[in-house]
Amino acid sequence: MSSSSIALLGLTVLLLGQTTACTLVPPTQSKSTDSELMQVSSVDLVQQGIAKSQQGDYKAASTEFTKALQLNPNDADAYFNRGFAYSQIGEIEKAIADFTQALKHNPDFIEAYVNRANIYLQLGEFEKAIADSNKALQINPNEPFAHNTLGLAYLNTGDSKNADFELSQVIASNPEYAEAYFNRGLARLDIGNREGALLDFKQAIQLFERDGNTEASRAAKEQVLLLEKKATTPQ
Repeated sequence: MSSSSIALLGLTVLLLGQTTACTLVPPTQSKSTDSELMQVSSVDLVQQGIAKSQQGDYKAASTEFTKALQLNPNDADAYFNRGFAYSQIGEIEKAIADFTQALKHNPDFIEAYVNRANIYLQLGEFEKAIADSNKALQINPNEPFAHNTLGLAYLNTGDSKNADFELSQVIASNPEYAEAYFNRGLARLDIGNREGALLDFKQAIQLFERDGNTEASRAAKEQVLLLEKKATTPQ
């Protein structure tokens, strides 16, 4: 990626855990074992933590998830959701550790791969972001968040051709995703596809303005002005 352009990180993945993966005690049972009671209590605490996360109270949410883990240290959902809460309050190392624990207990936990990749991306650890994104795509080749993170990692490592491909996958699954158009525009600019880049930046402007994202819209407009200026400047 050219030094004069900065990729928009776009979507920070906001995925709450798969609490349905936990085993709930059937309501028709009149008697439960101690382990079943522990599991129900753990699930209840995870649900309470998710509710607090949805309210934006991530510190309180992390406390609920910690309580759940004290009751059930093998609860991948609790690790994942606590990791997400930590990521929102700047406890990055703790977030990475929890996503890693979630994957230890559930190796197919695609959201944990995607969220950990997103953190690595923002830390500038692009090779780790690429590795986690690829693992997520091995589980689900159509996972748009993984394609997005992979595209941004490629863009920041100068692999603009692969960035173009991955961001095109995002747009194919979500044609309303403004950041993907902007970042694909940067990738196409780097590989010399100025016409494609111009179209992407213009589409990004429309979507940013629709969403009220004036700062991002301004950034896209600057790219359009630069391209149009170059087009009219004698070579």
